Amino acid sequence: MKNKLVRDLMISIKQYPSVEENASVFDALVELDKSSRHCSDCQEPYRAVLVRNKNGKIIGKAGQLTFLKALDHNFDDNIRSIDNYNLRHDDMDDVKSSFDFWKETLHEFSTDASAMKISDYMQPITHRIDVKSTLSEAISKLIEYNTISILATDGDDIKGIIRLTDVFNELKRTILNKHNNLI
Repeated sequence: MKNKLVRDLMISIKQYPSVEENASVFDALVELDKSSRHCSDCQEPYRAVLVRNKNGKIIGKAGQLTFLKALDHNFDDNIRSIDNYNLRHDDMDDVKSSFDFWKETLHEFSTDASAMKISDYMQPITHRIDVKSTLSEAISKLIEYNTISILATDGDDIKGIIRLTDVFNELKRTILNKHNNLI
């Protein structure tokens, strides 16, 4: 893993799905779906879209969990309310049932998605890794940041994105190949 670099495994930023910051949640979902259908058979589907400002600079990303949180209008407020009480995990289900988590129909969610701006729900870009970093360094950063992807940079320029799923698949291939060579 020390011989391979982030740039060997990253997906080029030009290939990765993106939307402008004024796009709706629905528009971002359409872009994610469209790009995932065009993945090759050997590539894992995309699980996020990048968000660009009006100058084309990447300012955030929206992944699957971001979409779910966006569609639950009260998610952040409800979670903060629950967290204030420091309840045991066992009691959480009872308390959550008193909130309106996911009471709307899927049809209502699809209507809401068209009116919601993705920039209101995206995660700002806070973590980066250099394209010349080793995959071992990437593994360490993915674990440290507790994330499924990190933007790969060359200086100040964003060149691609390194995904947990691709790093894991490479690690799995390496371990299995080494084991098979020993047999």
